[in-house]
Amino acid sequence: MKLALSMRTKVLALCISCTVLALVLQSVFFRYSASAIIYRQEQESSLKALTSMQDELYSWIKGYENNLIKIYNQTDFTRDLGGSMTRSELEAAYRGVAYGMALADFDPAQGVNALYIYTADDQLVSVYRSASTPRINYPADIFQDPSASNAQIVSRYVRSADRVMLMSSTFNASRREDLVRFVLKIYSSGLTRTVGYLVCDVDGAGFFRIMEKYLSSDRQVIWLQPSEDRPALRLGTPAASQARVFEATAARVSAGTWSDQDRHEFGADVLQEVPQEKYNLSAFSLTPLYLLEENQRILTRNMLLAALIVITVAALSAMLISRSLTTPLSNIMLALTRIRNGETELRLQGLKSDEIGALGRTINDMLDRIQELIAQVYSAKLLLKQAEYKALQAQVNPHFLYNSLDTMGSIASAQRCDTVSMLCQALSHIFRYCIDMQDPLSTVGNEIVHLKNYMYVMNVRMQNSVTLDITVDRSLLSERIPRLTLQPVVENALHHGLRDKEGEKRVAIHGRREDGRVVLEVMDNGVGMDAEDVTRLLEHGGALERSSSIGLGNIHARIRLLFGDAFGVRVHSVKGQGSTVSLTVPAGSERATDAEGAAEAGGTPGSNGR
Repeated sequence: MKLALSMRTKVLALCISCTVLALVLQSVFFRYSASAIIYRQEQESSLKALTSMQDELYSWIKGYENNLIKIYNQTDFTRDLGGSMTRSELEAAYRGVAYGMALADFDPAQGVNALYIYTADDQLVSVYRSASTPRINYPADIFQDPSASNAQIVSRYVRSADRVMLMSSTFNASRREDLVRFVLKIYSSGLTRTVGYLVCDVDGAGFFRIMEKYLSSDRQVIWLQPSEDRPALRLGTPAASQARVFEATAARVSAGTWSDQDRHEFGADVLQEVPQEKYNLSAFSLTPLYLLEENQRILTRNMLLAALIVITVAALSAMLISRSLTTPLSNIMLALTRIRNGETELRLQGLKSDEIGALGRTINDMLDRIQELIAQVYSAKLLLKQAEYKALQAQVNPHFLYNSLDTMGSIASAQRCDTVSMLCQALSHIFRYCIDMQDPLSTVGNEIVHLKNYMYVMNVRMQNSVTLDITVDRSLLSERIPRLTLQPVVENALHHGLRDKEGEKRVAIHGRREDGRVVLEVMDNGVGMDAEDVTRLLEHGGALERSSSIGLGNIHARIRLLFGDAFGVRVHSVKGQGSTVSLTVPAGSERATDAEGAAEAGGTPGSNGR
């Protein structure tokens, strides 16, 4: 209750303060503001809008320049363009360069209609045209009719020392609309000479979308015009007086006689200009004078109306706002009290799309996450118990077997039966490793030791028919991974990948760090399998296997439960060429002191990692 009263008091004080502030501001405006100041502010606001439009257009134009610069990715073409190849040889060798750039480097929204690539002496090498029909078509070469396609501007730019991309325009008679043109020089590898240039004609749809956002009235006219060039695009239909101003201004800009001093009022209209900082493109705005003066009248009327509304609504809004703020908080506190008292399934209801609603949804997410973590801990314990059960399932009294094998190994060693002795030692190490299941995690080094013991036993059975290669960096040996991870994967490779394999049989273990992760790969050259089916089963087939061994699904589920969904098992296989199983766990886990020494020692008498 104290919280609610405090909140309501603050809201009430805020509303009263706003009311007083509105009245004070009204008095200040009426006393110190004049129509000339308001008018100047409106002009500045209009100029800022035009500047913002130019800034947005700059980013749009920069996208075209970045795509055109990709011509330098065609290293052979740019080299030969400045070499000794003739125009016909260049055309024969690189006819499709323009077509490839237009389709690969430009987005369809950029509206590329035509792309031409010329040598430095205006010889066309490659061309792309988006359409060629009896009704709509684009010039095969802009120099076929230079005056109609405004090609003289291109020639003048190519022979100048200007290194900035040129913006120009052209009129497409078949489409009856203006197109924006970009011209970019292509330089030699040392940037010392011009070896060619690109001409890119695009429609104005993207430009119009940007310009329309800054058109404040249907009586306003906005147009884009490059310096010493014809107008490129125009938005808005000018009235008779505006048409005269537009034509006169466009003519002076095209003739190169336009200057900053020419921006002023033309009778009933105001002309404003904002040039691009980098490109040779200026934006012009022609706004009726009455629109700017209308803002003065609207401002005065709105100020009086706002004062009346604020005074009338202040008291009511204080109560409504305070209630809307404090009631949800009270409901949240009540629900949290019930949850704390044991109703753990309860969640906050009736949340709105405001800050308090966001707070309530965050609390719900936190409660859901807590339940998920509890379920994950339970599942992790269940999986660990399942792994322990499957690892010990085939054992009869493991302690007795371990002690018996140790005794047998000692007897075999005393009687010089080295193979039997080492086999007993390997089996005893395997049993001992499987018995110790108190910690669900082990180290890469201990897993490799266990794997070597397992492979020694299997090679005794299989008459050394399988070669094991281990390439793991020493820094990975002490990284923590789930216990009984590598050996089940290798067992799967032996039983399913190499069992029916003829000829040399190989299993390779590779380990590396990658983006803060430890990646262990088990590769075999067996018969392969359907990797897509295996991956689908890993993702959707459940966490536990029903076989008598620890399968890939169990390993995948345990890794994800212990470390998160970003880690786990991935399978890549090609029928007849072998399989690769990748195990990914986070790097930087706690290090065990005996991991490196144990892995290097091999854990098996006579073992060399093969």
